[in-house]
Amino acid sequence: MTSINSNIIEARAALTKKEFAYHYNVSKKEAKETQNWLKMFEASDIISSEIVKPFHEEIAEIVAILVTACKTNSKKTLDFIL
Repeated sequence: MTSINSNIIEARAALTKKEFAYHYNVSKKEAKETQNWLKMFEASDIISSEIVKPFHEEIAEIVAILVTACKTNSKKTLDFIL
């Protein structure tokens, strides 16, 4: 994977809500990029579908978690501002 975990660690150390949200959003983008790379590897037959399938499932779960975390954080930030 790319820097998904590194950005989550940075988010946990964030000093502001804005910084926290930024790092979680970067993690989400990195996870989506990883999904894209897996699709390209599979399409080009660099890696067989059998090998890639568990990784597709895992990264799909990670993306779903990060999307939810970003939406929740965005809502909490808006509630805090209002």
